[in-house]
Amino acid sequence: KKAGFSLQTIKEGGFILDEMPEFRQAGYTKQALEDVGFTSEEIQAAGFR
Repeated sequence: KKAGFSLQTIKEGGFILDEMPEFRQAGYTKQALEDVGFTSEEIQAAGFR
């Protein structure tokens, strides 16, 4: 389990991806983010490509 919480928890909790640098360090893929409902705009804002 990465970073102690799931992407689903993060999405439901309303966390802002680009305020959470540990996300990029955790190695999540863009696809994994899309799978839990983040928009491509949110994902790009967070620095994922």
